[in-house]
Amino acid sequence: MTTTVDGTPEEIAELLASEFVLHVRGYDGEEVIGLIHPMSVSHCEAVAGVEWHGTPIVSTLARTGGDESSLGQLLMLVYGAAGPTSVQVIPVLAPDGWSQVRLRLPDPRSTTGDSIQVTLNRDRWTAEFEFSGNSAADSSFEIPEELRKCEVGTLLAEIGSRVLLQRPGWMTFMKVPV
Repeated sequence: MTTTVDGTPEEIAELLASEFVLHVRGYDGEEVIGLIHPMSVSHCEAVAGVEWHGTPIVSTLARTGGDESSLGQLLMLVYGAAGPTSVQVIPVLAPDGWSQVRLRLPDPRSTTGDSIQVTLNRDRWTAEFEFSGNSAADSSFEIPEELRKCEVGTLLAEIGSRVLLQRPGWMTFMKVPV
């Protein structure tokens, strides 16, 4: 497969060398870890191999639409990996399956290899953002009522779009039903 990424040569190298870690803890005590490996990323399409641990599914291929920004492309990969299609085979990703989610991904805006960690807590309905290179930017938000019925991938993409990309709503652009 040809690897492609839209962006500067530095952004391309950083993104393709990166691995995103998605850790999901279910209410039933189940823990699932997804290692998301970007393979092809552009403004038209995003593709990643996902290595799963803690579930009978060993690996999946996540394929979804692209985005014009490299951070948006990362969110698209997360959506592809943990979105509606994955819920069918990994139930802990379902709206009523998870209790805590932690996503660590590279910050493509950083020149020093910094990362962003997003933590979702269902008991408190909060989303926390931690920036390894800029702790002053750390923030916490209440997950809006209209997003509480989303599966893990859609919820992370939506919250990420609103907070990290300052967009009014990712689902508005993607036409994803809520």
